[in-house]
Amino acid sequence: MTKRTLWQLLWRHYRVIVLTGIVALLLAGIKEGYSIVQRPSLYIAVNETSFTLTSANGIRMGLVVSILVSLVIGVVLFLNDNFTNFDQYLFSLPVPRRQIYRRKIGLLIGTVVSAYVLAEAIYGLITWRVLVNRHGWGELGWLNL
Repeated sequence: MTKRTLWQLLWRHYRVIVLTGIVALLLAGIKEGYSIVQRPSLYIAVNETSFTLTSANGIRMGLVVSILVSLVIGVVLFLNDNFTNFDQYLFSLPVPRRQIYRRKIGLLIGTVVSAYVLAEAIYGLITWRVLVNRHGWGELGWLNL
């Protein structure tokens, strides 16, 4: 059995769980971005020379959601294996257990990191649009500053 075959097998079995975690993190990024749209004065500190983003409560929701999603996905992956006996099937394959666990952990970490990066990108895009609209920089007028 090749590494690619093991990845495909794990992806087919865990895709619903993994995609749910990705959607949860993306929604957290969107919600965090639109909280700036609703009340920009809480998040955008205006100085004479620059604009800085601040957090109203000191901790970002995306970070909390990513920690919770990673914990929940990790627990659900291994509990799902025990419930469906998928772990017994995996252990009967001609693949060392260490490699199976590494692939599972790699799938978990890859999902959380990539979804968190996408959520931060969405948050940044929404925040950038708020700064552009709020300060009248227009389409490309900000280049003239």
